[in-house]
Amino acid sequence: FTPSLRYNSNQGKKMKMLFKLFIIFISLVSLSASADCQFDFMNKFEVMDSKAFSMHDNDLEGDFYQSPEEYVREVVIHLVSEVKSCQKEKAVFISDVNCMELIPGKPFSKNCVVESRIGYFFISLDMLDNINIIFNRWD
Repeated sequence: FTPSLRYNSNQGKKMKMLFKLFIIFISLVSLSASADCQFDFMNKFEVMDSKAFSMHDNDLEGDFYQSPEEYVREVVIHLVSEVKSCQKEKAVFISDVNCMELIPGKPFSKNCVVESRIGYFFISLDMLDNINIIFNRWD
């Protein structure tokens, strides 16, 4: 007597469906956190479409000129962490960071663009170590 293992296609279909529903649920939870963060961020700072922010370099750990991409990520997280619903990293989810010198060879002209779920940020540092941030919401 040898036991036969039969694959029940109905069970396989049910498992695939449950897996798909689980993935959709996780995605919706993540998007919901992002929507709450965006709504709360815009309300707290009274943002309509865009808003300028400023903070001092002493508030941060990184170095803009040594590792600008990491630095501007820290800037965005520091700014939005003032909003409780944005304190979870997945609520902000920074998707892309690009930095470049607007005047080649002049490090003081470096500007960065940070794209996130809640909007995008233009970030630059002036010569007095003030961080200038312009937030724009996604339309």
